[in-house]
Amino acid sequence: MYPPISSDLRGRILALGALNWSSRLILKELNRQSFDVSQSTVSRVLKNDNNGGESQAINELGENWRRRPRVCTPRMVRKVQNLLASDNPLPKTELARRVGVSEATIRRLADGRLEKKKLKKVKVHYLTAAAILQRSLRALPFYDLIKDDQFMGIFNG
Repeated sequence: MYPPISSDLRGRILALGALNWSSRLILKELNRQSFDVSQSTVSRVLKNDNNGGESQAINELGENWRRRPRVCTPRMVRKVQNLLASDNPLPKTELARRVGVSEATIRRLADGRLEKKKLKKVKVHYLTAAAILQRSLRALPFYDLIKDDQFMGIFNG
């Protein structure tokens, strides 16, 4: 159990918390006023008090109130929508790099606002000219190696 906190100290912490001060700023201010208090005590009072402070912010903003705010401006949404509208959309990593947001933001937009359940590429992977040449050069020697049926047990199981 934690040691008891004076009502004066609790009131000062809650008053500064109501002014949207961070717990670190509250701690500095209280130390400047000659109160001997720890960072965890300030955080605990703000979090657990039902009369105000950060607990009120939790109730108003929901459970995930500490997360960074999502920045999905209408301009950015339009930009992503235009990039996803083509027949062969870019990969999510490339979309995120071009728009300047994270890949998770692209996924969130595609699944949420833009209602694109699957981002599948229409164009399949293709072989480059070098890969085609390499396969053609290696295919005939490989066929010559296996044509005598001596490896049929290996390939057929």
